[in-house]
Order: sequence, then structure tokens, then C-alpha cells
Amino acid sequence: AVLNRCVTEGLTYTWHSTMLDSTITLNSNLFTLYYTQSGVDTVTVIATNIYGSDTAVAVVSVQDCTPRMLPYIEDFNGVIATDAATAGNLPDCWNYYWNGSNAAYAPHVITTGGYQYMNDIPDNALFFVAGGSTGYGSTSIVYLPRFADSLQHLAMTLDYRFESSSRGILTVGWFDGNDVFHSVKSLTGHQGSYLHDTVLFTDQEAANYRIALWWEFGSTWYGAAVDNIEVYVDNTIYPPLGLTVDSIGAHCASLSWQPVEGNR
Repeated sequence: AVLNRCVTEGLTYTWHSTMLDSTITLNSNLFTLYYTQSGVDTVTVIATNIYGSDTAVAVVSVQDCTPRMLPYIEDFNGVIATDAATAGNLPDCWNYYWNGSNAAYAPHVITTGGYQYMNDIPDNALFFVAGGSTGYGSTSIVYLPRFADSLQHLAMTLDYRFESSSRGILTVGWFDGNDVFHSVKSLTGHQGSYLHDTVLFTDQEAANYRIALWWEFGSTWYGAAVDNIEVYVDNTIYPPLGLTVDSIGAHCASLSWQPVEGNR
């Protein structure tokens, strides 16, 4: 895990970490603490100049967010869940972006029941809701943990369920190191039952990537649930699609084909 703390230039800063049992003094405007285990740290920073000093203290909950090994499976049953109208939790090292104003509708893990079409889900699930009002927000994005393997080798399976078959779009993709989203596959909804799908990721190296789920509303607020996510290294060799012969000469032939899903 990494803690970043931006400060104003022109001062001397003394940082002390209780968990790491270390103190450092510097005049940089950025200091990074590297943790090797989970826990709760108390970080004290003292800013000093010729006129005096000031102190700030932060209590930091540290998660072990080292890149995950594969296969990685998340069924959300180990997460403390709430209902769909109460603010809740995500698994460790998952993050979200959401542009709503009512915290109850930020992406979180929900339990069985408590909200219309979710009443018969078999167990915990990841819940999205977005809509035309500022309370719900128009966009909900959930980031999976980082993984140790290159993105070009990965595939993901998931179960998903929409409140309405025609409202909302769930897109699976990834964010690069510049926080730019790359869409891989948009999933179509089916009201009232879970669907299962497989996503193959793009054939390219991606530094500091994060696989993400992006839910956008249709014309009014609607929800979606995602469950049983598995990310794994895909060693399948896929055949070409749409193979055609472009030309045939005396000594060579020219062929063309369509890449399979994920540009493999």
C-alpha cells in the first residue's frame, strides 16, 4: 500500500510513522510510505520554517494491496454487506469512482433482499445504481485490485443481472497508468435473471492497469448486480475468424482475417 501526502514547498517536513517505527525529515512536497503488511498507522508530520512549526496527525488504515496472484476469485461473501439503499463496503483493495451525492447509492456489496429485483439473489453481490438525478449519479465505476500478470494474458468471467433489460450499460474494460479508460466489452442486460459472460482483454502491455466495471444509466435510475468474478491467465489458442483469400500469385498468397474478441 502507498500513502501519498502533498505539502507546500518552502518548508521542512518531519514525518513519523508509528507502524513503520521511522522518522524522516525532508523538504520535498511529496513523501511516500511503503507498507508491507496490513494494520493501522498513525502518521505525524511537523512542518517547520523560521517562524515556527505546525503539526498534523493522520490515522491510516493500511491494506495489503500488493498485486494479486492469479487465478483471483471474488464472490463478495466475505464482505460485510448492507441493503441497496444503505452505504456499504467493497472488498479489500477494490476502489470506486461515482459522481452522485447520496452515499447510499455509491457502488457497494449488498445482501439478499431489500430492493425490488434483488430480493431473490442467492447471496452477496456487487451493486450498481445510476440515474438522471444528482443523488444517484450518472456514472459508477468499480476498480478491481492490481494483478501481477500482464493484462494481455488475462481473461475474466462474471455473472451479472440488470434491473431492466433496456436501461443502463455495463462495460468491462481497464484504466491505464494515465487514468484513461479502455473499453473491452459492453454487456447487454436481461431483466430478472443472472447471465454469465467471458471477457478477453486487449493484446497489449499495460503498465499499472486496473480492470474496471463501468455502469452508466439509461433514461432514469436503474441498477445492476455483479457476482462471481474470476480473473485468470488465459492460455487458450483462438482460431482466426472470417478467413479470406485476398489474392493468389505464382509464389505466394495473401490472406486476411478478423481478430477474435480482445484482439487475440
